[in-house]
Amino acid sequence: MSAINKFFVISLSICLINSFSIYCQSTNKYSVGLSIGTHDGIKNTGDGTTKIYQFHHYNIHGRYMLNSRFGFKLDAAFDKFKWTKLDNPTNYYRISIQPTVNLTDILNFGNINKKLGLLLHSGIGYSLMTNKGITDNLEPTSPLMDLGPTDNMLHGIIGLTPQYKINERICINADLSMLFHIRQNRTFDFQYQLPAAAGFTGSFVNLSIGASYYIGKNSKHIDWTYSEQDLQSAKINELQKQLTETQLKLKDDDGDGILNAIDEDPLTLPGAIVSIKGVSLDQQTDTTNELNSTTSQKSELANRDSDNDGVPDATDLCPFLVGSTKGCPDDDFDGVPNIIDACPQLKGSPKFNGCEELMNYGTFSIKDLSIFNVYFRLGSSVIDANFKIVLDKFAETIKDTENIKIVATGYTDKTGGPAVNQKLSKRRVKACVEYLVSKGIPESRFIIKNKTANQNQEGFADNDDLNRKVSFNLDK
Repeated sequence: MSAINKFFVISLSICLINSFSIYCQSTNKYSVGLSIGTHDGIKNTGDGTTKIYQFHHYNIHGRYMLNSRFGFKLDAAFDKFKWTKLDNPTNYYRISIQPTVNLTDILNFGNINKKLGLLLHSGIGYSLMTNKGITDNLEPTSPLMDLGPTDNMLHGIIGLTPQYKINERICINADLSMLFHIRQNRTFDFQYQLPAAAGFTGSFVNLSIGASYYIGKNSKHIDWTYSEQDLQSAKINELQKQLTETQLKLKDDDGDGILNAIDEDPLTLPGAIVSIKGVSLDQQTDTTNELNSTTSQKSELANRDSDNDGVPDATDLCPFLVGSTKGCPDDDFDGVPNIIDACPQLKGSPKFNGCEELMNYGTFSIKDLSIFNVYFRLGSSVIDANFKIVLDKFAETIKDTENIKIVATGYTDKTGGPAVNQKLSKRRVKACVEYLVSKGIPESRFIIKNKTANQNQEGFADNDDLNRKVSFNLDK
């Protein structure tokens, strides 16, 4: 194997070893690439003129980025200088190492387009060019014979590489690089000897296009992460998030005088008496009663029969009204309870809502809504499960009577002070109306009122148990 071939193989091997050492890293910092192009702007070309319209430049490279801004590139390249007036081309080989700067990050190009990038590379390397055909034609006494068919040089290189990201693994790029030779002895066409002088004695420009492949286990390459920009954006987003959270915490959504930051119940009713943690004192009682209802009193609820008609409240459509049909009165004994009987005084068929077949059984005049009263436990505004059944039937009964307004009134007994009872009666009627709204009855159909037994008004019973209620009446 000739020295030239050995040099090229070693260069290629070093490049590949450098590139594939990615597997020892934990981040995607490596890439490999290929490019093809041409050359022009040759200084000290001799008599030859190159054919710049042909692709005679080939490059392979591997690159490692220390961070999102700086890295190193190792590349190997081959150029064939073909002349328009000479028959013998010059073969050119080089290898170089080049510190690389990611201008995309430094200049914040990411703000313009996330797929466009720009690299600046500059470094030094070793070059070799050969042209055996030229020296074959020289006179034996020519001073060029002493120089031989090869020329060994050092070179400097600087270039720009615009990039366009196709996806997280592949990008296409162009490259414009200029090479400067140190101690070049022959012109590029090997026709003349250059004067022995220090400094740069030859140069040319490469223009190429190619593609790079990003290697690594991670989903993104460091070329497309923007350190300062991302850091600033992250800080801004975090500050905005903290500001929003602080503003929310400094608010008092329920108007109880307790900031959201320490309010354990941010949805208390307006005017509610609350603890230093924002929990309604009445709601604490409600919660205790509800827990008791679901634990120690579960068995009692299952067997309760409030009107003693033999039908448990859980299945009694009228749990506080004695009746024989589904726990409700049935005046015409047709098997249809009065509350859903369109003809309550005329025996009919369940098929026709308690009316005879030829009658207009679809019209139902609502008169007494007391059978739909909802009763509550002491100090509670939580609707028991059996009274949800009552409200379900109430919603079913009034849903087709859009023109009728309903007065919903909340009551309390004499237990507790006036202020506490006033708030409790409001919560009770509000709970019932919200439940009916959830069943499809518009809230606009209700006129909401509340009363307490302390007021000693009409509608109160002697039994405190019957005063803890919500009642419904037609608006007169």
